[in-house]
Amino acid sequence: MNDTITGIKNIQIVATTQYPIVSAYEYEVLKGEEEIRQRISGCTIYFILQRPMMYFNNLTTGLGRMQCDIVDTVHEPFIAKLILSNVGLLRLKRMC
Repeated sequence: MNDTITGIKNIQIVATTQYPIVSAYEYEVLKGEEEIRQRISGCTIYFILQRPMMYFNNLTTGLGRMQCDIVDTVHEPFIAKLILSNVGLLRLKRMC
């Protein structure tokens, strides 16, 4: 006997949460907190979700700065600019 079961292939779930979404690492740290354990003690449904892939495109460097587009395939690209000396990664030397 060979049974074939056809089901839903695509489903859209709309839900709200009482606690912000956290990464797996953050969950490992937070689950030890008493307040968090109290909040999730009554939960019967857990979601494991994957965030969209993130890419760093158009990376340019020079003159003590970096710039790139952060793209997640969902939103418009975010243009990121980092001045290395502002974050302590580069010390400009004075020319005599």
